[in-house]
This record gives sequence, structure tokens and C-alpha cells, in this order.
Amino acid sequence: MDQAGWPEEVKLDYDLGSIQLLNYKREVVTGDIVHYSFEVQIGTNQYDKIGIHRVVKESTPGQPLKTEKNYFFQHGDAKNFVGMMLPAVYSPSMPNDHGLAIFLAQNNIDVWGIDQPWCFPPAEASGADFDYFENYDLGQTVRYLRTAMAIVRIARYLTGNELTGLNMSGYSSGVSETVAALDLETQLDPDVRHARTFIPVDLTIKSDRPEVHQTWNNDLVIRVEELNNGNWAAFVGFTLVAELAKTDPGGDSPIIDGFTNFEVAQFFSSGPIFGDEFSFHYWAADYVDGFPAGDLKYLTREQSFDFMASAIEWQPNKFYYDQCILHGESADSPYDDHFSQIKVPVLCVAAGGGFGQTSKYGIDQLGSTDVTHLIPSLEDPENVLEDFGHIDLFTALNAKDLWWGQLVDWLEAH
Repeated sequence: MDQAGWPEEVKLDYDLGSIQLLNYKREVVTGDIVHYSFEVQIGTNQYDKIGIHRVVKESTPGQPLKTEKNYFFQHGDAKNFVGMMLPAVYSPSMPNDHGLAIFLAQNNIDVWGIDQPWCFPPAEASGADFDYFENYDLGQTVRYLRTAMAIVRIARYLTGNELTGLNMSGYSSGVSETVAALDLETQLDPDVRHARTFIPVDLTIKSDRPEVHQTWNNDLVIRVEELNNGNWAAFVGFTLVAELAKTDPGGDSPIIDGFTNFEVAQFFSSGPIFGDEFSFHYWAADYVDGFPAGDLKYLTREQSFDFMASAIEWQPNKFYYDQCILHGESADSPYDDHFSQIKVPVLCVAAGGGFGQTSKYGIDQLGSTDVTHLIPSLEDPENVLEDFGHIDLFTALNAKDLWWGQLVDWLEAH
């Protein structure tokens, strides 16, 4: 607050102690919408820190809008807050004012979010540089998530907003962290529960479909082997796929034999990467002879390659391990013991070509009675392979018409 110059309207007697603010930045995104960001050290390694972001409308510089409408975002795999909520930052071919954070802020919603610690190591790091990832299980990421939410609640309160909970949203693997945080909060005093609503975006929390369980269990086998070999960090291949497609599209792929680099990028971006029985894909594309060889439907290939090229390269295998058990149910998970006690209002968002209808079953396992399902879809139910996809939710230029506006309406109603 001191660094940003936000006016302190509630005076408290507190000691900052040794807390150090890192890499503070304020930037105007478009018009009167401003993006604040900073980092907080939470461990001894130089990359052992969390990032905190705020995108908000300002009446004058340094004077954020006071509003009870808020949105707190936990990113998923391979991307940080900016990569998902402000995608145009990494794509010169995308309109500068495109992004869910901008849209929400323009509608007088105070947007915040976190970067988990795996967002900070450089791309050139090797697997040997990640000994501190050894303890990064799902429980650790939940603790960092709740630390960030506590900071946000206090900052909002001291700048004149009510000390109410946050509308907590997780996207993709971020749903794992947010629902685990809700499970934990059922056991805490209401005064220290940070989430007042839950907005999971495109991930099945639980499923009754064998093919979904098998997808998680297949990944679990990989994580067990990696951990047994002492590999705490998993390499994420988004950037490699995009760079090869950009620099040598017609070259033979080193990733999949018999395909060119561009064909691998086409399949990776729009094909059923979890297998034909589960038609989940990242971006909707036209199919030609059973292969996603056509153009993307709702953004350009160049924009999708920009998105992939700016990905986070490393993530903790222990987090993936816990996530597989939580959702795949091959073993008992400690992060779902109190699902029936979760009573907060829920807006469940799932892309028609993402997790879609499979998302509903898991929400039914919660104790919430105020539940809304929002499934953006532009295709016949029989054509799931070409429907609005997992990443279309944030990058498609028509996303604001398909679900962003309905999210605003739901937030205003809650």
C-alpha cells in the first residue's frame, strides 16, 4: 500500500517487520484500467516466492475504485496470472484491451490473483535446480494461495472496502488448489475463511466416468516414476512445441515421429490430447480428414503460438501427484474429506470442448445449494471435437460474449 500510494482509510497499529516487497510495478493497461504487481519472498531460494496482481479501475492515478465486487484468480498449468488474464501482454497480434481481467475491471470489479512459485524459475533452468520443489505438494500451494488471499483482504480493508471474503476462482489445475482450499476452510473459524464464493473454470473435481478416471491414473503413473527417481520438477512442453512450429514448421518433429513440427502444434493445440474417448482440447479448430488441420475457429494460429511460447516451463511433480489422486480416486486423498461441508455459492464454468458436462458431477459432491452451471458451447453436442475449447475461454475474441458477461452478472448478484 505504501509503495503503490493507495490511501489508507482504516488505521491499524501493525509492524511490517522484515517483509520485503519485490519487483513492484504499476502499468496502465488501457484507459483507466491499471495493473499492479509485486512479489513476496516465502522461502530461502531466490525463486521461492509468490506473485500478487491487481487489475482495477482508477478514478485518478493511485486511487483504485472502491467496490465490494471482487474476483480472485488462481492460474492453472503452464501459465501465470498475466498469461491467462492479460494474454495480449505476450501477443503482439492480439488486441491490447483483450483479457478477462480488463473486462471485469471495466465492469467495476476489483480483480486480484496469484503467481505460484513455479512461475519464477527461468526457462533455461535444469531439473537439478529444483530441490526446493520437493515439498511443493497440493497442501503447500493451498497455503500460498491463502496467504495471497489474506494479503488481498487486508489491503482491500485498509483502503476502505468491507472485510468480506473473496470470490475465489481457479482455472484448470487451479481448480485443484481452490477446491482444496475450500475443503480446508470448512474446518476453520468463519472469520479466517477467505473465500465467500467459488468459481471453478474447466476441470472435473470428481467424475463418475471411467475414461476420466483413467486419464488421471495414467498421469499418476508418470508422477510416481518421476518422484521415485528424485525428479521434483516436471518439464512443460508448451514453449518447445510453439517455437518449433514457428521456426521450422515443415521440419520433422523431434516430439512425435512421422509428423512435422507444425502438425504436432496443430494436434497439441486442437486435438484430443487425453485420447479419443475424452474429446477435451485447448482451442477449437476445423477438422480435415479426422485431423485438426484447419484454422483455429476463434483466434489465429499466430495468437495461439504466442500463448504457448510464453508458457511456464517447470512445475512440481508432487503437486501433480496429489492432483491425480484427488481427481482420479485411485487412492484416498486428504484434500476432499469435507466436500459435503462446502456451502458457498458456486458458478461452475466449463467449455463445451473442454471438460464440459463432465464438470457437473463433482459440483454435486459439494454441500452448496446455490449452484449455477455455465457451459459455453457453439457446436452440436455430437461435434465436441470442434467445440469451444479449454483455452478459448480466456483467449478467444468472442469469449466476452459467450461467458464473461454472464460472469459479471453472477458476481453482481452475489
